[in-house]
Amino acid sequence: SISGATTVVRVTFVPTLPDELLITPGETLHIRTEFDDGWAMCVNARGEQGMVPLECLDGGGGQFVGFPPSEWRSSKRASSL
Repeated sequence: SISGATTVVRVTFVPTLPDELLITPGETLHIRTEFDDGWAMCVNARGEQGMVPLECLDGGGGQFVGFPPSEWRSSKRASSL
């Protein structure tokens, strides 16, 4: 588990659900909670909180490896909803 860790964003993620967080490469995030569906609750340097795919983060899970960004949604959020 990487909960409680600080990580750096490596891939832009644009939210499609209200509880998700817009992130851009180079941003530093604090991981609050990691979920087994490949998502994590994170907080950015501005204190904004939301869900992001772990694959977008440095050292993130490999669940989405090989998928183009448009297909991240093909892996539905489950435990993180």
